[in-house]
Amino acid sequence: MILFKRLLSVTTPIAAMLLMGNIDSAHAQSNMAQGAKADGSSKASGSSYGKVVDGNNGSYWQPKGSSGERISVKGLSGSSNRVVVRELNNATNRWRLVDHKSKKVLASGSGLGSSKSISYSSVNAQKISLYIDSASRAPQIAEIEVYGGGGGGGGDNSGSSGSSDDDDDDDGGNSGSGNIPTPSGIGSSCKSSKGTVTFSETKKINGTFDGGCKTYRISGGDCSQKEGQKAIFRVESGTLKNVIVGPTGDGIHIWGDSKIENVYWPNVCEDALTIKKPAKVTITNITGYDASDKFFQANAKADVVVRRAYISGAGKVLRENGGKCYPVKWRIEDSEIRNVKEAIFRSDCNKSEFSIKNVKTSGVSQVCYSKGKYKSCKVE
Repeated sequence: MILFKRLLSVTTPIAAMLLMGNIDSAHAQSNMAQGAKADGSSKASGSSYGKVVDGNNGSYWQPKGSSGERISVKGLSGSSNRVVVRELNNATNRWRLVDHKSKKVLASGSGLGSSKSISYSSVNAQKISLYIDSASRAPQIAEIEVYGGGGGGGGDNSGSSGSSDDDDDDDGGNSGSGNIPTPSGIGSSCKSSKGTVTFSETKKINGTFDGGCKTYRISGGDCSQKEGQKAIFRVESGTLKNVIVGPTGDGIHIWGDSKIENVYWPNVCEDALTIKKPAKVTITNITGYDASDKFFQANAKADVVVRRAYISGAGKVLRENGGKCYPVKWRIEDSEIRNVKEAIFRSDCNKSEFSIKNVKTSGVSQVCYSKGKYKSCKVE
């Protein structure tokens, strides 16, 4: 007892608490997010991304919307296996934690609260993103703490972890992107992957291809904006339905009149869908997240109708190839579009026509943008 008292008299307050059992060694670990930077999908007036890494539990980041939002911590160094999220207003319903570069879901769950400790298999990620897939109102995230080794930060430890070394459990919904609520009647129902299929070459579709809500990938592709990557699917004619597009390659290429039904892009890579040859296309019940540039690309004359789509996060929803005039006619109906940086439609063609009808938007600055003049841009 005398020795113990002498130790307490010469040690630091934290070491003293360790000796007395008031905190454990995990809590003494360094928060890797301190000194890091942050970015996100949107921020409300007076809010700031950097609030989640400032060490102040009283300040917070708040997005403009309640769902389909993202906050990221970047500039991390070393491996991590635990994140602690501190939410002030208990607004979040469903969330995903993602390695931003690889787009791998690390963990997912429901509810955050004042001290949510989320464990996952160790990963060396320079940027970790928290996706708010649904919330009752705009969430207020005070801090995101990142820990390596044994974790740290304390708090409620729950949420389903994704596997970091099982290819069948990434990029499609098995380990975290399933059951994401979207408004009733819109979006894809393929929220939970039924398995993973990897093609060595682009799959050509003539007739009907029913993917059974499996995740489809292509070997050799990455998830960058590098041009010329292989498409996963090439639809020459017919119907492509019930697929999850994994984060490799260039998504879906359209080479003729087609129908696209019930398709889910958890993370868009180069583009979600590209028109390569003149076509009439109907696209229904799709869900897509995080197209860093554009979601749809038109490289040929096209007449396209999109219905019951849920798209969250894009530079543009549609881009007609810069400086080209094919033209295109593109209509979006009965859908929801969130967090678009530039515009829903961008075109430099004075013969192209664009319209939206019964489309709910949030975080969208303008419907149409052009350096020249499009033929028409209607909101109904």
